[in-house]
Amino acid sequence: MQLNRINQFYIIVAIALIGFHVYRVIQYRAWDRYYYFTNICAPAAYPVYVRDAYFITGSGEMSSIRDMEVNSFQTSWKEDYFFPETHEKELLPEKLVLKYVSYRDQHFYRDTIDLPVDSIKKLVDNIILERKAADIYYRGRDVPGIHFLIGIANDGHVLVWLKGEEVEHLVLRTHIQPIIPNERDTYHGKPMTAPAYIKDRFMVLSDSLKARMQLGWEAGAHYRDSL
Repeated sequence: MQLNRINQFYIIVAIALIGFHVYRVIQYRAWDRYYYFTNICAPAAYPVYVRDAYFITGSGEMSSIRDMEVNSFQTSWKEDYFFPETHEKELLPEKLVLKYVSYRDQHFYRDTIDLPVDSIKKLVDNIILERKAADIYYRGRDVPGIHFLIGIANDGHVLVWLKGEEVEHLVLRTHIQPIIPNERDTYHGKPMTAPAYIKDRFMVLSDSLKARMQLGWEAGAHYRDSL
């Protein structure tokens, strides 16, 4: 009798462990994960400083987005980062969280943008199937993956491209409204006013570029219409 109870206990534990493993496999969704890399670009004539930018995937995970070059004002429109890399396979993004300030219009922007999930999934699968994936550096080797490029144009216009090897799709073109910044939007080491924060974040922007903008360089350009 005692042996039967012990056996029953072990059977229950085994079933529970198997069930937990199955749950973890389903939740992780390895078959829906891809290697991908994301960076941000902005027109040289419309510099921005990105306070925060990341994707939210279907499981609620955050996927990082490289902003070093755009925040150093070293990008041009539709410019890719030269060394795409990733540290893991990830679920495809479903939302884009974007917080930035624009030098030229002195406006702050903050929004969470829904992405066209089904279209992205179909395009990515086609790129992989047609062997047009881009090389993504992963743990010492190149793996087939995809590249997202986020373009921040003037006046709150945001574009997202999906890229492979010699293939490119514009998957999103949207417009977000400027916001009135709160204390968290303008905090950098200490509380700042909005003008002080803008001055601080764009301190390294070259005087020659500022002078060109004051003279009307590319005023009224429509980068939102880029394909």
